Amino acid sequence: SWPDTGRTAFKVAIYDNGPNNTPGKLLAGPFDATALRNGEWTVVDLASKGIVVNGTFYMVYIQVGAYPNTPGLGVDKSSPTASRSWNLI
Repeated sequence: SWPDTGRTAFKVAIYDNGPNNTPGKLLAGPFDATALRNGEWTVVDLASKGIVVNGTFYMVYIQVGAYPNTPGLGVDKSSPTASRSWNLI
């Protein structure tokens, strides 16, 4: 199945809304996370971190390994908020 890397480690962080609606200041993280490899969405529960964010913010996926030793990243382009993504590759 795609991707067949065997790797699951990544990090997540939260940034505020910076200049020109781009990620600004780091608010929380980065936190270690583990990707599922079974075709289901990976959920990262940050409830225990006590993070409170007002207004626009960015939930950031951070690749910790070099390709191809990383989890695959999929996006949902069909949801009502699909056009609210920002990518830095």
